[in-house]
Order: sequence, then structure tokens, then C-alpha cells
Amino acid sequence: AKGVGLPVVYLGAKTGRDGVGGATMASAEFDDKIEEKRPTVQVGDPFTEKCLLEACLELMASGAVIAIQDMGAAGLTCSAVEMGAKGDLGIELDLDKVPVREERMSAYEMMLSESQERMLMVLRPEKEEEAEAIFRKWGLDFAIVGKTTDDLRFRVIHQGDEVANLPIKELGDQAPEYDRPWVEAKKPAPLAANDAPKADVADALLKMLGGPDLSSRRWVWEQYDTLIQGNSLQLPGGDAGVVRVEGHPTKALAFSSDVTPRYCEADP
Repeated sequence: AKGVGLPVVYLGAKTGRDGVGGATMASAEFDDKIEEKRPTVQVGDPFTEKCLLEACLELMASGAVIAIQDMGAAGLTCSAVEMGAKGDLGIELDLDKVPVREERMSAYEMMLSESQERMLMVLRPEKEEEAEAIFRKWGLDFAIVGKTTDDLRFRVIHQGDEVANLPIKELGDQAPEYDRPWVEAKKPAPLAANDAPKADVADALLKMLGGPDLSSRRWVWEQYDTLIQGNSLQLPGGDAGVVRVEGHPTKALAFSSDVTPRYCEADP
């Protein structure tokens, strides 16, 4: 972001308590208190995210955007700090102007709520009306929640009080870096067939089929409408989902998601 006194604009869905601290939860250990971590899980809304994507692309084509950042990990905090630090600017946010869907949210919750359906943007002032019209057309929130400053400070105002005033560069691209000591992991000895405990083949097969690695993922993808816009050539359930590329009769995109944890276990 470049320029002082520029509007900082909140775009997309309203802020809720879901996703609070999700970035730190990803590095945490899970135990019997797993239910206590439920609020840190984001509540996805693919339709709103699609509308946000289209609105952002339309706005970017107009030349109105100076800087833009998603509110994924660390939410408002990270998006504001990264834009300000990269542009050598301070940023002041007024949380009372942030669209919310829950009452009595604390400043902590509002700053650390994470979701994929929101963006924070530094906008050219003369483009404000045009930008707002685009986002209202797509049914999304558009709110000026702050401004850029020239003091390299990150200020947060909540209910008239200044609840945070921190150096923005130290939170951004000049954050401390640590060179932690490390040792090379010991490779486990190769597993031979004779090392495996004796087991009933039928029971072993049932356990494998009932485990999450081999069971059906239908319950996941059937929760989403895979026929929107009529571009689906091959529906989920096979090795990949395939969608056509509009305007290119001979092109298509195939999508697949997979994970192989045993690779890391075999060779850390």
C-alpha cells in the first residue's frame, strides 16, 4: 500500500466468532479437549467466496485497488499489518465499523477471526462509489473501517478506546527471525513382513475399509452443489473432478486432492 490517508476497506462476509486463532491451532496438539477447539474452525461458505472472487476481479479491472489482502490466517490483524508493512505505512482500524454477525464480540475475537470469504483493501479514494456499487451488486458487505497513516504504527480502536498501538514493521517484514537448533531425524529400520503382528485377514480388511484413509469421501463432496453453472464434465467420486474451461472447447481442468502420510513416515 502506498499513500497516507487512504481508505482501508472491509469486503465480503460479516465477521463471526468462528476461526478465532485457527492459524495457531494448526500447530497445536489435539487431545481429549478437542471440543474446546471447535470455535477455531472456519465455517466455509463456497457461494459467498465465489461472489467475493468475482467482485474482486471486477474491481481490480477498474484500477481502483492499491493493495488487497485476504483475511485467512490471523484475520484482520495479518491482512492489515502485511499491507501496511509492505507499503511503509501505518494503519488505523476502527472495529466499530466492521460488519459483524454476532453481538458483543471482543476486539480480540474480531481481530483474529479467520475466514476465506473476506478481504481487506486499500482503495483509491476517487473510486469509492464505484467500488461500493460493485460489491453491493454481488450482495457483499463494503465498509470503510480505517485509514493509512505515516507513523508506521498499527492502531486498533474499539468502542472509542485504543486497544492496540504497535510498531507495524516489527509485526510485518521486520519481525524477529529465529535460527532454531535442529538434528537430523533417525530413519526407522525397514519393516519386514515377519515384523508385522499376526492378524486375522478378514478383520484386518474390515479395519482398513472402515478407516478414514480408505473409506468413501461421498459425505464430504455431496454437501456441495457440483452442478452450478453447468461446467462439470465429470462429477466427484472418481479419481478427479473435471470442469470445462468456458470459451475453450478442447480444454478442461481436472482437480484431485490426496495425501500420503506414509511417505513421510517411511522417509522423514
